[in-house]
Amino acid sequence: MLGRILGLTIFCFLPAFIAMAEQERDPSIADPKSQARMSGPDHLLPLDNDDPEWRRPYVAKLNAKLKPEDFAFARMMCRPSFEGESLVFIHGGEKDRELEKTEKFQVTARIAHESIWYSLPDHNEEKKDKEVTISTSTAPLEKALAVRLVKVWNQMLERTRKPDEGTAGLDGVTFEFSVPGKVGETWSPGEDVSPGMLVQVGTVLREYAAAKPGEREALTKELKARVLKLEKYLAEHPPRK
Repeated sequence: MLGRILGLTIFCFLPAFIAMAEQERDPSIADPKSQARMSGPDHLLPLDNDDPEWRRPYVAKLNAKLKPEDFAFARMMCRPSFEGESLVFIHGGEKDRELEKTEKFQVTARIAHESIWYSLPDHNEEKKDKEVTISTSTAPLEKALAVRLVKVWNQMLERTRKPDEGTAGLDGVTFEFSVPGKVGETWSPGEDVSPGMLVQVGTVLREYAAAKPGEREALTKELKARVLKLEKYLAEHPPRK
């Protein structure tokens, strides 16, 4: 009888013991918020509207160098903590402003070879305003692919909302995404959440813009694959209401 009781006890509690062992190996299994903390929110965040005086010189020089005010159907700005900033954007001709009516699309990348932040006198040891070199590259982009990219940018920006918990951190990378009338950002997202997937798309798009003509075919395939992955993810993970 005692053996039967012990056997039933072990049988009943075995799943709990297994779960505890799994949690010991990977605590995020039992705590979904732990996974969220590792990967970041599964949506873009609204931009901070604060405009502190100490940040204005940086924003002014950033805008002067990367020219983010130029019209774009979709845009990604990258602001690393220590490396050079960059901007990549999809556009048409000089007068093109309507997506569906635009026939020829282009993608342009502007990349700072040095950190704009550390080029400012208050942020470097020499206390000097240092020069920053910007490289600019433009490449043609298939219309069908350009439209898909702009649509997925819009989908992501439509999901923009405040985070459920704090997302601040040190020494990461801030990515700002925008389309006409919408803007959102993310900070060092994991690759398993939609902002991270969008960052991957934007990164390949930037590489495509800067690539030699002979390298673009392979990058186009990679770009399409990453866009498809994000499209499927968004379809399977509707926004929270």
